[in-house]
Amino acid sequence: MTSHVFISYGRGDREMVAAIARRLEERGLSVWYDARVESEAGFNDTIAAALKAATITALFFSEECNRSDQVAQELALADELGKPVVPILMEAAAPRGSMLFDLADRCWLQAYPEPRLHADGLASLLAHIAGLHPPGAPPQVAPTNPEAYVGRQDFEGSPSRLVTGKTYRLLNMLTLGLYGVAMTPRAIHNFESNIRKP
Repeated sequence: MTSHVFISYGRGDREMVAAIARRLEERGLSVWYDARVESEAGFNDTIAAALKAATITALFFSEECNRSDQVAQELALADELGKPVVPILMEAAAPRGSMLFDLADRCWLQAYPEPRLHADGLASLLAHIAGLHPPGAPPQVAPTNPEAYVGRQDFEGSPSRLVTGKTYRLLNMLTLGLYGVAMTPRAIHNFESNIRKP
């Protein structure tokens, strides 16, 4: 059940994610996403096990992700496990609320306006981040080191998170409650400045 990439996404994007997942597999990456779950019984346990077994998580982000409890849970588990989360913008949508504060300081990949056209570039970059180095891969604009996709980042793509896991999430909630209005513009600026082309 081990895979290179665990895919997290909003349910409305299933068709597009399936098409990109096929392209990733054609490039030699083993991919897991919830379309492979046979039944609803044990759904969350199956997802948790798949996420733990994956090398990296690719978050195919659209506006729907802001409203998805499942995506938020997958992101929380990935952070708890210290897994690299590679957020990929599928449309011109920005994270909001706690998701903004969780993701603003990570490197983002812009795959819109035509996400399927970026599948080869995404596959190459995800392969590098997962520790595979495909021969003849083009040079990458976005960082290929996994650490650039774990938690908060500085401007060079190095981790800058001082605390992790539950403590980090608690601080995020306090930030939203106490300083959210003041901190939101800065988080939005960080998010926008961290977008890269794959």
